[in-house]
Amino acid sequence: VHKQDNEQFTFGEPDEEWQPAWRAMLQFLESTHNGRKPLLELFALLQAPPIGLKKGVMPVMLCALLLTYRNQVALYENGVFVPELRIEVFERLFRATETFEIQQYLMNEKTQDTFHALHATMASLDPVHGKAESGELHLLQAIKPLILFASKLPTYAKKTKRLEQPEAQAVR
Repeated sequence: VHKQDNEQFTFGEPDEEWQPAWRAMLQFLESTHNGRKPLLELFALLQAPPIGLKKGVMPVMLCALLLTYRNQVALYENGVFVPELRIEVFERLFRATETFEIQQYLMNEKTQDTFHALHATMASLDPVHGKAESGELHLLQAIKPLILFASKLPTYAKKTKRLEQPEAQAVR
């Protein structure tokens, strides 16, 4: 799952030996299109026959899956979206897996234009983190910078009720 691409290491689809587990994980992701599912369900699926993964391997496979599909797969902790996959998140995830859920988001062509415009706006606010990684834009690729931007706003900006337009409060 960890391969060298030119001079850089990346995560991606594993070798043939690990394909059954990888395919099972992808099928599980497909089952989340209509709503989040607990990570415990994924781990139970991977531990059960015919795959039979051991607990020690599952964190590596999950990490590879989340990093490979980071622009399509959302992770939730206690019902709250986790915008950045940081080491602290992975540590909590493997200590308290029951508090985490996962969902894959795919955009249809109809919403692509809207998210391209949103992504362009967010990229102008944060050119370093807002760059598209590929030609195709994914939902989380457009939304994550917005969430990170909003999370860094001062407390006053997050909570004030003194906004002229009621729509502005609703958007916030």
